[in-house]
Amino acid sequence: MELKSVKEIPKLKNKRVLLRLDLDVSVGSDGFIDDCEDARIKSALPSIEFLIKKNARITIVGHMGRPGGRVNGSLVLLPVVKRMATLLGESMNSKTSIEKTRLNDFDAYSLIIESSRMKIDVLENIRFFPGETRNHANLASKLATLADVYVNDAFAVSHRAHASINAITKKLPPYAGIQLIKEVKNLGKVLKRPPRPLTLIMGGVKAETKLKLIEKFLPRSDYVLLGSALANNFYSELGFEIGNSRLSLGVGSIVKRLISNPAYTILGDVGKNILINPDEVANPDIKTIKSLRKRIILPPDVVLGEMHDNKRLENNIRLPRRTVLVRADNPEISPHPYSILDIGSVTVSLYKEIIKHSKTIIWNGPMGMFENEQYDYGTYQIAKSVAESKGRAIIGGGDTVTAVESDRIDFSRNTFISTGGGAMLEFLINPNLPGISPLIKKTTA
Repeated sequence: MELKSVKEIPKLKNKRVLLRLDLDVSVGSDGFIDDCEDARIKSALPSIEFLIKKNARITIVGHMGRPGGRVNGSLVLLPVVKRMATLLGESMNSKTSIEKTRLNDFDAYSLIIESSRMKIDVLENIRFFPGETRNHANLASKLATLADVYVNDAFAVSHRAHASINAITKKLPPYAGIQLIKEVKNLGKVLKRPPRPLTLIMGGVKAETKLKLIEKFLPRSDYVLLGSALANNFYSELGFEIGNSRLSLGVGSIVKRLISNPAYTILGDVGKNILINPDEVANPDIKTIKSLRKRIILPPDVVLGEMHDNKRLENNIRLPRRTVLVRADNPEISPHPYSILDIGSVTVSLYKEIIKHSKTIIWNGPMGMFENEQYDYGTYQIAKSVAESKGRAIIGGGDTVTAVESDRIDFSRNTFISTGGGAMLEFLINPNLPGISPLIKKTTA
């Protein structure tokens, strides 16, 4: 898949460029964005700096949160513009300033780089307009009045058919930004002939898309390692008591298909293809690892605690932390009011050994409630193991990236950290996304 690059736009000097970025980052209670939450802003800097060097006139469009087509004071982009100004000021060794402005139908901010008097306009949250999420041509037409060409560098939302992602490509000549091209190139390698063994590591919530990816990759995967809420759906479907553990709704049918998939059933009985005897994998070696190939693997032990009202706050943990082994002859994993909040040490050892022998790794979703230090061990150990692996790894998902960034783990050049979560999964399922297809170069016969 070859995309039309921003670097191929002819005569960029003074050309008006509408640059779509993903600016959906977490803002602290103090109104600032710290350096653990600004990965998506930093990933956009190469495209911004390239356009600055070419003396293009830049208008940035982006969003934050889901305001539902209405103005929401807590979701304005001013904190993002301030962080962007800081980062650009540092990279260009210049003071910066910000002014509020108005561009036709749009409220905006002008970010001014003092040393060159270069001005970058940033439109207010585009999702304040109801036409954005409805992919309205009318909104796209209004955006098009601000520019001569369009550049998409927002991979993380390129699976959305939104006005500033899809409809706009019918109004302006569309090109791909530097980060988006990097995403497509790295993810595309997995879709061709990735080195084997190939291991999928899937955790977190938002199970539907992850389960679809697992189903698609079954024929080419050697191991599928599950954790967190995603694993809970499998435990529940197999009849285990999981207490107050989180579940994803509406995915029962696909979980049943995966549990009974004959391609992944070695022992013949439904369920045995993913239930591992914890005694047999307590000290895993290469022989053990090879015996588990072509299997979906549930954690053989888990860590329990209480998550009051399912809020991820440390002061809600009331019951003592405890670890239990998952055994086929014991239907009660997590008695009420306990919840499964992390993978156990046996699972960590097993997963690390599998990762060690993998040549391709795809990881999306943490292994537990990593936000609380009592339950971050599993996610941290998996991240550390992926970082130390000699195989090629792709990591994606907002929570996953937050976890690995906050742990300050030094990943090798063989690891690509995607800015997309759902977009990464959707691309691996079907790369012809609403925001990607219009950027593909047309081949001539």
